[in-house]
Amino acid sequence: MVRRKKNYSKQPHLWLRKETKTWYIVFRNGPKKVRICTKTRDKREAEVALDRFLKTEYHIPGFERRQITLHQGIASWLKSCERSRRGLAFSTLRLYRHFDKKLREAFPERLLAVDVTRRDIRKFLDEQEDAGVSLKSIKRLLTGLKMVFNYLIEEEIVIFNPAQRFKIHAPSERHEAMPESLYLGMISAMEKEGERDLVELTEVIWHSGLRFIETTRLTWEDINFPASVWTIRSPKNKGGVKSIPFREEVRTILFRRYQRGEPMGPFHNQYHHYQSLWKAFRNRNPEFLPWKFHCLRHSFISRLRSQGSDAAAMVLARHSSSAMSDLYTHMELENMRKELEFI
Repeated sequence: MVRRKKNYSKQPHLWLRKETKTWYIVFRNGPKKVRICTKTRDKREAEVALDRFLKTEYHIPGFERRQITLHQGIASWLKSCERSRRGLAFSTLRLYRHFDKKLREAFPERLLAVDVTRRDIRKFLDEQEDAGVSLKSIKRLLTGLKMVFNYLIEEEIVIFNPAQRFKIHAPSERHEAMPESLYLGMISAMEKEGERDLVELTEVIWHSGLRFIETTRLTWEDINFPASVWTIRSPKNKGGVKSIPFREEVRTILFRRYQRGEPMGPFHNQYHHYQSLWKAFRNRNPEFLPWKFHCLRHSFISRLRSQGSDAAAMVLARHSSSAMSDLYTHMELENMRKELEFI
């Protein structure tokens, strides 16, 4: 009698990929074979990763509670983004609602979130390209899909992101750094028109490099005047919650607004008010129409890095990588000429 070898493929086990000599956790989820990279070549470290996976993520009993459709997952993600605690700008939420609509149209209504494969993602991207959608729009939709699956992973609904490895190379719009001469001219024009609030907000962004929406999230509890430190609260992909120092010029403006009796914070919950002021000012002064608040952030980072403060620029801008800081770095022709004189 020949004994058949018992098949343990349904249970998670380690598998060594010979090409990269990297260990993977492999198991079957229904008809699908799932592989999760441990990102290590050491078998002992891989065994630790397998134990951690078995204790925290892998639990087939009660797996039925995870069986939600992708449409339900997208709706749950959008609802999470719309919470007031997230503090996302209206323009960002409007873009996320566009993702919600497009992704629901593209995927079947009964498709389970755990059943989405990389083949489904590739088919979705090909269909968008065949329909004549621009590469820039496809890249945005792919970003939205990645955010949805990252949210589902956090909620323990799926265990991996099938959209993670896909990349769309599309030209992205890049803001320019506002020259100091233009900034001074803009401040002068604002002061002539009596736009005191707009002047103070512009100066704070110029001297701190904060995003415009981050200034409107600030409360007095987030600001430590004696230490000249404030706590910036943003989503994880925008730096998260971090405490960083600010300059004396910023401290003077903030303290002035504190003495003036601003109730919640220096610019708290006045996003639309300042957007309206900024739009009306640029319409009255067409020479400033091409410029946005974000250009002031680019200028701040460029000034820091031109002084050789790469590490400080990365921390104060709350960038996750130096490559992101590189995108924010601009050098004027005159500055490059000055640098050549020292060679």
